Amino acid sequence: MKNIDIIIEQYTDLLNEIKEKCKLKCNELTDDNRKDEADLEKIKLNIYDIFTSFIGVTQKQISSKKDIDEDLKYEAFCSAYLQTFDKIPQSWRVKLEKAKENNAVIDIIIEETKISAASELKNIFTGLI
Repeated sequence: MKNIDIIIEQYTDLLNEIKEKCKLKCNELTDDNRKDEADLEKIKLNIYDIFTSFIGVTQKQISSKKDIDEDLKYEAFCSAYLQTFDKIPQSWRVKLEKAKENNAVIDIIIEETKISAASELKNIFTGLI
């Protein structure tokens, strides 16, 4: 039987490692006076924090369901959390398209960075389940 708590622990451990590396890279870039690149690392860190929060929210939503067994809870949890990888970046994709239409290079880079970070986390999560 697959366990929600185990998946969350493994996932958050990996996320914490990624976040720590991201913080270190941000500090290094800042120390090297590479503000723009450091800002992109901060954006990634923010995305990692968002998805870290949402895994807890998803767990609470699914755990509150008393009328289903553990296997169904696990499936419901995985399905619900995977949906956040479509829902949350949806507005980023819209902003990306608008930025491309307007040739707004900085906005393109920012939105692509957000989408890429979310995609990275989705791949990690799917690898664990």
